[in-house]
Amino acid sequence: MTNTFMAHRTARRGVVRVEATLGDFAFPAHSHDHVCIGLVRSGEHDCRYGLRRHTVAQGDLMLVNPGEVHDGRPSGWAGRRYTMLEVDADAFRLLCSDALATDWIEFGHAVVRDPRAGTALSAWVDALGGTDPLAERDASASVLGRLVERADRGPRADARNDLAGRVARRMREDYADADGIGEIATQTGVSRYALIRAFKRKFGLSPEDMRRQLRVERARVLLAGSAPLVDIAAAAGFADQSHMTRELRRLFGISPAAYRRALR
Repeated sequence: MTNTFMAHRTARRGVVRVEATLGDFAFPAHSHDHVCIGLVRSGEHDCRYGLRRHTVAQGDLMLVNPGEVHDGRPSGWAGRRYTMLEVDADAFRLLCSDALATDWIEFGHAVVRDPRAGTALSAWVDALGGTDPLAERDASASVLGRLVERADRGPRADARNDLAGRVARRMREDYADADGIGEIATQTGVSRYALIRAFKRKFGLSPEDMRRQLRVERARVLLAGSAPLVDIAAAAGFADQSHMTRELRRLFGISPAAYRRALR
């Protein structure tokens, strides 16, 4: 089976629909700043969310919070097909405010096995491709209403004072910066080993893995604009445009140019 990804813009600003048909493609462990809400159309795959692994099958919903480390690999030989909605943080806040009268929800379960929720998500996907904003608004409210029982209101505190959390927040603030992990460790008063160990325990990733993903996330934001790809690569901290293309394909399975078309 050929691995294909198709990204499509939708009727709601800040929401991109990705249609994936995958055979042997495996996502490496990564995280990003947007919310993902997906539906498995056929097949199954093995995935990690946080520090737990799950088998996701046809009809299951996949829910990813911003910053949550996850991966995905084939399970069995039939391949898998899914629809994924990538929702920017600002768009998700508007969705939560409109549907639930709250600023934010954070999903407490990575995999939801609920046929009614799957039906509601399919209806929302259809409405996102239509021209009736009121129908889309009602459909999105139906999905979030189904999922809110499996969610926490407000972002989790998540041990805000821990070492890995503090350094990760700093990296997010200046992720195009060229500071090395050794320099960050020195400035935070710990050894390189202690910093790497803290990241592995909290995120399941090394600090350098996190930095690579933040470059990709920065590029994804900039692709919504009109700057040349070579300038976006430089601004996001990549060595060159080819480096940016390789990293986006590795994490999202799609080229920067294709992703830009979907965002417009």
